[in-house]
Amino acid sequence: MNKKINFFIIFFIMLSNLVFGHNPEVIKIEKTKIKVQFDTGEPMFGARLIIESKDGKKIYTGFVKENGIFDYKDYLENGYKIIVNDGGDHSIEFIIPKESSKE
Repeated sequence: MNKKINFFIIFFIMLSNLVFGHNPEVIKIEKTKIKVQFDTGEPMFGARLIIESKDGKKIYTGFVKENGIFDYKDYLENGYKIIVNDGGDHSIEFIIPKESSKE
């Protein structure tokens, strides 16, 4: 009996991850613009967005706008990292690429 219950619980958890689970992704859409969204295409609207320097110092803290697009043109220092977290278990990081840096 316990094995059946355990199997059902494990099966339900796995199925719910397939049906309800969605992973965040960052898509570079222009030279200094990214779109932060779930793999379903839904923007991560309202998720916290943090920019950190190489040494982990917070440079900027804000929220993802309704369309999911963020322009990082004011943060072109090499090694800056963008961290987006929806307040739950969905989080993603993006390192600002060197080709975006000021010359």
